[in-house]
Amino acid sequence: PGRGPPNSLHHTEMVEPVSAAMRKLESELDRLRDSECTVLILGETGTGKSILARRIHELGARKHGPFIDVNCAGLSRELFESELFGHERGAFTGAHSTKQGLFDAAHEGTLFLDEIGDIDLQVQPKILKVLEEKTFRRMGDVRQRNADVRLIAATHHDLLSAVDLRVFRADLFYRISTVTLRTPSLRERMEDLPLLVDQILRQERAPDVTLSSGAWDKINGYTWPGNIRELKNVLHRALILRQGNVVAADV
Repeated sequence: PGRGPPNSLHHTEMVEPVSAAMRKLESELDRLRDSECTVLILGETGTGKSILARRIHELGARKHGPFIDVNCAGLSRELFESELFGHERGAFTGAHSTKQGLFDAAHEGTLFLDEIGDIDLQVQPKILKVLEEKTFRRMGDVRQRNADVRLIAATHHDLLSAVDLRVFRADLFYRISTVTLRTPSLRERMEDLPLLVDQILRQERAPDVTLSSGAWDKINGYTWPGNIRELKNVLHRALILRQGNVVAADV
């Protein structure tokens, strides 16, 4: 049910996911209404962890405050410290002016650290200190600043294995995982494909486009290792290459 090729993609009545995996996640999410607790989101790459983080923020007690999103992957230790905490002029070579950090920018709101498992081991205790003491210092500054921030973190890594390998601190792991949620892979929620395709087509400003039965067969028969991100890319390409308002199986 829900996986066959529909005659039209205008499933406007499908406002809720139909898969058991997503219904479970929605139930867990509902319990976080008006909360300020730290949340850790686990899940494969491309499953929508950043979207879920923003939803948690919008449901929480800080929903009227800023939502600051930073991807931790690929940032050097020095650059990441500067991004998080800010720096004073002259704090290091190239620091020609004072810079506000993301803890400042997220004041009275939410700071989302995406791919927290990639954070340098030397930076991790500094993040733990902010979470526990609610204060931090900019690089090159001696003044303590208040950090009135809710933290949401996400990763596709197995953090417990990272703790065992001593590349992620156990105390930080337990501090950020007050509540842990997991975004299911697309393989676990294939029943939601009609709804997801409909949403993506609307985002692409192509609500009148339909998929042929052959195209639906290919979509339903694929395992989607790249999850929703891959589905979006495939549909974006199909919309570019299509002829008319029907997406064929061979585009």
